[in-house]
Amino acid sequence: MGTYAISRRGNEPRETPRKAFTVAFLVILLFLLPLLANAPEEASRTNVLPSSGKSTTADVAVTDLLVTTPSVMVSGVPTLAPQEHIIRVTIQNLGGSSADGNLTLKINGVDVDSRNVSINAIDQEDHLLYWDASVGSGINIRAVWEVSGSSTDSDPSNDEMSLTGVNVVAVEDATPIADSLPEDGQNVARALWAGDITVLNTGNQNLSVTAQLTLTSSISGIQHAVTSNTVTAISGSLANPPEPVNVSLSFDGTNLEGTYTLGGSLLVTGTSSSSVTIESRTITFTTMTATLIAANDRNLDPGASSVLNFILQNSRTEDDNFT
Repeated sequence: MGTYAISRRGNEPRETPRKAFTVAFLVILLFLLPLLANAPEEASRTNVLPSSGKSTTADVAVTDLLVTTPSVMVSGVPTLAPQEHIIRVTIQNLGGSSADGNLTLKINGVDVDSRNVSINAIDQEDHLLYWDASVGSGINIRAVWEVSGSSTDSDPSNDEMSLTGVNVVAVEDATPIADSLPEDGQNVARALWAGDITVLNTGNQNLSVTAQLTLTSSISGIQHAVTSNTVTAISGSLANPPEPVNVSLSFDGTNLEGTYTLGGSLLVTGTSSSSVTIESRTITFTTMTATLIAANDRNLDPGASSVLNFILQNSRTEDDNFT
């Protein structure tokens, strides 16, 4: 047998396509790398673009005007006490830059107080303006923002707020809004009793309030006074309504028996006095009261009979006879 040498020359042409593919891949990769490197940078630039076209100029708005001193609504009319008043005015800068200006309180078009104000963008501020009010009617209270210097205001339509048709007059009034008095027709124990009448100051002046109630016997006509304390009902304001107060009452019913009429009035005192009627009611003092408790329900067959037991309970402290 002969020996043959193995030659690799026959295989060399097969490596040429592989080399060509490798070279082409490297060329493409070198071309793409700069593009890939730039992609995040472009995305980053896109993210920092402004998200909206919101104006950066100032826009100061007057958003609230409240009377914080003695005042009340009377039949829908704002009614202020004749005195110096504190008007709380709220402003807010709705724009994107700070603003300088004057906040002015005008009464029937006449300037009565003002503040020089510098307010930053988005900030909100409360300012107290003063007005010494005298008796009058149909008054117009107006708070106005006016720019100063080089400041601008992008929306002048919100630069003021008004309270119109204002009356200035002293009002002394109080109204009972609730009570814990015995109800009409109620039986009341012959013992000490205590309760309250809740009163609301519905004027613009501080008041003293006391109750003037009596128990009048339906048989003899003899009257027994109901004891009451005196409370001060503080007036409120358009900004802060008044707090109710309680007038405390008590009477000793230990020696009373039979039917009585409970009635009278509230005495309201300020610079003058007036009264508010408390609706009268009839009550009965008794120590002899019973409760009849019905028998329990039961089922019976036709023709059957059973005994029903009713319970009569004396719910007072003394013996009594019942028929």
